[in-house]
Amino acid sequence: MKSQMTHILILCYLLGLAHLIFNKSYFFFRTSFPDLNYKLIAFPLNYININPHYLMPIFFVSAFFIYLLCLVFYKKKISQIIASTLYILTLSLLYSRGKINHSEHAWIAIAIGICFLNIKKPLSQGSNLLTIRTVQGVLLSHYLFSGLWKLRYMIGQKNINFETISLNHMAVTIAEGTLKNNLITNFLTNNSFLIVTGFIGVLIFQISCIIPILKLKYYKIWAILILLFHFSTELSLGINFKQTRLAILLLLFITPILMDFEKNKKASAE
Repeated sequence: MKSQMTHILILCYLLGLAHLIFNKSYFFFRTSFPDLNYKLIAFPLNYININPHYLMPIFFVSAFFIYLLCLVFYKKKISQIIASTLYILTLSLLYSRGKINHSEHAWIAIAIGICFLNIKKPLSQGSNLLTIRTVQGVLLSHYLFSGLWKLRYMIGQKNINFETISLNHMAVTIAEGTLKNNLITNFLTNNSFLIVTGFIGVLIFQISCIIPILKLKYYKIWAILILLFHFSTELSLGINFKQTRLAILLLLFITPILMDFEKNKKASAE
């Protein structure tokens, strides 16, 4: 018997990918296409004898309607694979000449994970459980390895001196993220211990992301902590990770809730 929670989860993931694809299509037509300056063409398209200024709009329009069909027939495995492939292909076209946006990492993992979810099985059993835990672990590992890299840098210093992390520059960066507020710059420059405390706090938080990987019951708690972390970086540094926040909400908060609901429903039925 098909699992209703698996249906809901796959549809949520596909809707998330749809939002990103449609948003990128709109961004392309609003910015790059009118100026005819769009030159980010992926490697395979170099062998197609079509002007890129015609090829790119054709791709985005086609992807839009194909993805709509995938959403209508989301229960079919072929629709899930095509939808995931369209998302990754869109990224390959947009970022073919430069590194990918960090906010896309989580969604690439989700797109690949969708292809391995079996809509006929419950979320918390067999291959579905393995797929979900793997994607969640990949997402949390982004924060874990970022913290370990910072820790490695500090250990590599012969004498740990926090001046080496440019406290004044950090103060200016935070001020720029908060609408270039000179009062904040002066305050942080004169109270550098706040920046040091924040740095240590971020380091501990990122390394602690190994806890929900090992203890699954803490997923929802860390989802809230990571969301607060991203909100704070947006307020203080002006770094916008809306796509990552959406992925965190789906993977680490909504997904465990659906899995718990499925388990409770099964237990009550027995």
